[in-house]
Amino acid sequence: MWQKGWIVTVCVTIIQLMVSTFPCTVFAINKNPNILIINSYDRNMPWTDNETIGIINTYNQAGIEPAFYIEYLDWKNSPNPDNISLFYQIFKSKYAQRPIDIVMTTDDKALEFALNYQTELFHNAPIVFCGVYPASAEKMAAGRSNVTGVYEIMDVEGTLKLMNGLTPDLEQLYLIYDNTESGLAARELLESAVHKQKLPLSVVHMNDFSYQEINRQLLSAPDNSAVLIATYSRDAAGTNMDLTRYAQMFSQNSRIPIYILYDFNVGVGTVGGSVVSGLQQGKHAAELGMRIFQGEQPSDIAPVSPANGVVTVDYQQLERLKLPVSKIPPNSVIINNPLTFYETNKEIIWSVICAFWVLIFYIVVLIGNIKRRKTAEVNLKRNNEEITALYEEVLASQDELQHQYQQTANVRDALGKSEERYKLSVEGANDGLWDWDIIRDEVYFSDRCCELLAISSNQLQGFRQFLQEKIPQGELSLVLAQLDEHLSGESAYFVLEEKMNTAHGHTWLLLRGKALIDSSGRPLRMAGSLTDITDRKSHEAKINYLAYHDSLTGLANRAALEKELEDLLDHYPASQSGALLFIDIDNFKVINDTFGHSYGDKMLVVMGNLLADSSKGVGSVFRMGGDEFVLLLKSVEDQQCPARLAQTIQDVLSVPLQINEKNFDVTLSIGVTIFPQDGSSKEELLKNADLAMYQAKVQGKNKCIFFDRMMEKAVLEKVLLERSLREAIVNDELRLWYQPFVEVSTGKIIGFEALIRWYNPEKGLVMPTQFIDLAEETGLIIPIGQHILRNACRFIVALRQEGYENLKVTVNLSIVQLMQSDFVQSVRNIMEETGAAPEWIGLEITEGILMESIEANIDKLRLIKDIGMGIYLDDFGTGYSSLNYLKKLPIDVVKIDKSFIDDLISKESEKQLTEVIIRLAHQLGIKTVAEGVETQAQLEQLTQYHCDVVQGYLFSKPVPEREVRDLLHTNEKLLRELQ
Repeated sequence: MWQKGWIVTVCVTIIQLMVSTFPCTVFAINKNPNILIINSYDRNMPWTDNETIGIINTYNQAGIEPAFYIEYLDWKNSPNPDNISLFYQIFKSKYAQRPIDIVMTTDDKALEFALNYQTELFHNAPIVFCGVYPASAEKMAAGRSNVTGVYEIMDVEGTLKLMNGLTPDLEQLYLIYDNTESGLAARELLESAVHKQKLPLSVVHMNDFSYQEINRQLLSAPDNSAVLIATYSRDAAGTNMDLTRYAQMFSQNSRIPIYILYDFNVGVGTVGGSVVSGLQQGKHAAELGMRIFQGEQPSDIAPVSPANGVVTVDYQQLERLKLPVSKIPPNSVIINNPLTFYETNKEIIWSVICAFWVLIFYIVVLIGNIKRRKTAEVNLKRNNEEITALYEEVLASQDELQHQYQQTANVRDALGKSEERYKLSVEGANDGLWDWDIIRDEVYFSDRCCELLAISSNQLQGFRQFLQEKIPQGELSLVLAQLDEHLSGESAYFVLEEKMNTAHGHTWLLLRGKALIDSSGRPLRMAGSLTDITDRKSHEAKINYLAYHDSLTGLANRAALEKELEDLLDHYPASQSGALLFIDIDNFKVINDTFGHSYGDKMLVVMGNLLADSSKGVGSVFRMGGDEFVLLLKSVEDQQCPARLAQTIQDVLSVPLQINEKNFDVTLSIGVTIFPQDGSSKEELLKNADLAMYQAKVQGKNKCIFFDRMMEKAVLEKVLLERSLREAIVNDELRLWYQPFVEVSTGKIIGFEALIRWYNPEKGLVMPTQFIDLAEETGLIIPIGQHILRNACRFIVALRQEGYENLKVTVNLSIVQLMQSDFVQSVRNIMEETGAAPEWIGLEITEGILMESIEANIDKLRLIKDIGMGIYLDDFGTGYSSLNYLKKLPIDVVKIDKSFIDDLISKESEKQLTEVIIRLAHQLGIKTVAEGVETQAQLEQLTQYHCDVVQGYLFSKPVPEREVRDLLHTNEKLLRELQ
């Protein structure tokens, strides 16, 4: 997690000096500048998004806190010059009165647009471009002094070298690029690179083929050929698609390797290439912008050309196409590379194996030396007896005595060598070695043992006495019992891990030993090793800490809470009470989305510290994950104790929290459960506390709510509501109400919007806000939606049969309905069943529906449009990219959201935006409906803007079907009187 640095704020007055006819602009450092980012592509294009992210992140990391304005010209999908005039009007409405400190552009058309309107729209603000080839940028910026930027230079040569290395016998190269400005500029780079490297290749240009023809050619391409994709977003037939989808489709249909030049196309089926990064383009462009903010003139800043790309390849595609991995250049980036367990951990594996064999070696040497020493002692004893006998016979045989003497000398030499080997073995071991003569109760320690134990003598009297001196008294009895168990033959080894008293304090030591027991079961000798395991114990403690603590805040985590609760509840006194406080930060997602995750992470750390300080000496704090914390109070005097603690925390938060020089008003929703009254298991307590916290959210947030069984009842009520709703569908309890559409020019009712109402026998009238969310959540919206459409169709058919020939009816469409695979067919079936003509029906959609699977949803709406039904875009202006959808979607009518109409008379900004929306819609051939018209003044203003249709309480509230005819009769009578 990165932290913003301090920004040195320099206050400089912007002075415009008029010298002759040559203006000169002086730039000042602005801590909160307005930055406009203009993109040629539409949103969700990986290259454009990466450049934009690179720009925004670089400014934020530098400590500048700008206001970003991001616009999309959508030139790749809609290269129509007439659209530029529409964008000009939008930009003029938005930015003519808004000071822009710098304009950032990410492609050719965006740079051209900014340069054309630099003075008129952006007050001659400096322009910094990126994502533009050098030749295009130099041509467009020729003669301009208030512009600089970053050249986009594709590393074609690096990609060709990679291609030639992986396929040395390459003879044919397919070049895929489009006929846009960027595509044709890329062609020159491709041809220049092939010519420069003097590759004996037959080059096939694919820019005049449709994508179907390209797929067919790639399917039949020869083995010694390859494909290189440059800039490509529209084929020769005019089919628009983002480059990633084209790359993925060509890879699926190609039997030869496909190479690319942009990093966002790696991992979609291509082999890879020496790729350039949109993030880096945006980063370099933002760095130039910061130089301008620091006072440099754009004319003094030469455009930069970043270093060539990084070779990036997909291991899975190398395997699929049987290309040699060994030919990949060093320092390349390889994705999807499956490493074996051995490759990942081979250093650790070999270290363990080596340590194991060294240990085995020393144990074998030790056992061998012990055996040789015992053998030598036995031989020495026997020889001494022989010497005594020989001495008595010395007079009888002097020669025999001399011979025996020589044998004794040889045995002594062998014993000396054995003792030397034993000493070397002991001194060479990293672990300490010890030997206990149980019969004499004498203990021998090697020098390493003496060093570890901080003792001066190699020999001690009394092994048990030694243990009494080194082991803490509280554990001594258990250790001695373990020793007796081994000496009696009940265990194979004596193993002790203990903190022992040494001159250096308490040190973790591992003492291992094995006793030698004779045939009668009596222990004779015991030997073993002594190892310093302090480092191992330290690592184990660190691992245990990480397992039970949150890495961000340092607080105990959910696993620690569950373990502590489980241990606590197992032996919790019946007469005692404890409490859990489940805490959630209100509107935390808004902070993350608005200011970035760095602010969110910092707030979580600050909140964790605040909770820990507030509950010190009272309870323990745990982070559950996300923005949720839990306070555990093991013992409370009464139920008011948790409430007082919650109030203390909320009192602390009455003062705004300061995060990186920003102040945040933070509130908490707190749910409290008391145990063991509210539950006897950790799962039940956490569930109940969570329910209480959720209830605090429902009641308006910034509250502390105690759990009660009624909350479980609320969950049950939700289940019962779902059951009632299912019965309502079966029992035909759902009714349609209708609100009229009124044509502004004539005052005539031209149609109705169908609105659902539920008449429950027990609850009476239930409004949609009480059950629609549940219906979408449970999937009941599917039969409900079919019910609405079927009855609306029957309604309009009946009106038409009664002579109302020019009426239409619209129904609202849920995202759940649109996501069904058989949605279009179900609409067709209902139309055939009711006999309603498609042109009598309209479907109302919101922009929120389009944010999920937008391409698939657009395809379905086009099929509906082909049937003949009208498409209405509801709540227009409250979404994300409304103008974009007006161009992409088959929209017939735009419904201007009520929030614009409410302030239409009182706010000048709402007037201007409403007028622009109506004018732009009309220029695109789309009709407009204003929702929520309640006053005559609003109607008069909309009439002045030439709005087509209005809807609202000024004319009628939604009415049941039986009252619709009265509305129509009243409207006809009023129109006759006006005539």
